Formats: sequence, structure tokens, C-alpha cells
Amino acid sequence: SSGINAEYGEQVMHSGKSCVLHLQPQSIKKLRGSKLKPFVIIVKPPTLERLQITRRDPALQFRLSGVKEFKDEELQAMIRVSDAIEKHFASLIDKVLVNDELHAAYRDILAIIEAVRNKPQWISTSWG
Repeated sequence: SSGINAEYGEQVMHSGKSCVLHLQPQSIKKLRGSKLKPFVIIVKPPTLERLQITRRDPALQFRLSGVKEFKDEELQAMIRVSDAIEKHFASLIDKVLVNDELHAAYRDILAIIEAVRNKPQWISTSWG
């Protein structure tokens, strides 16, 4: 289960606001079949080399105090899992965003949300 109350989601949608949800991958298909008609964004990690640099950046570690330093095996696992999710759910994903730099990724997500809210979107007739 996605843990989303469909009635609440519809209330938010009809109020002119947008919901941003962090879902488990298996919830995407269920949500796609709902009345909510989501725009699905997957946020992927960058390359291993970039992860190694950004996860060892002292400024980043200071801002994210309490965040552990990842081992290379853990970083590689993040990339593998992300690639597998993208491949398995490709037909349900509207946009793939690479989180190469946190602030840029955040701005990109906001820009995507704004575009989705303000521009006509194609919706499959099978969503009925």
C-alpha cells in the first residue's frame, strides 16, 4: 500500500495545490491507476565518481551533520538499485532527474512541478 488516502489526495488536487510524495517503487503502479494522475519523477544518484566526491565534501558533511560517510560498496548499491528501479518502472516514469548537486536538483524539481501545474499534460485515455 502507498499509505495515501485517495480522498485527501483528491481534496488537495481540487484545491489547486500539488502533492509531492515520496513513494516506494511498488506503489507507483497503484498510484498510476488512481484518480490522482501523478507525474512521476525518479531522482537518481550521479555517477560513482561524483558520489565519491560529494559524499566526502567537508562542507556537505558539515551541513548534513550526523550523516555517515558511505563506503564505495554502498554507493555502488545505490546506483544499481536506482538503475533497476528505472528499468523496471520505465513505462510509469515521466521524468528522470540525476541528483548531481543537491541545490540544483531541488531547483529542477521545483521547475518540473511548476511546468506540470501550468502546462497542459498528455494523459492516457486508459487512465479513464
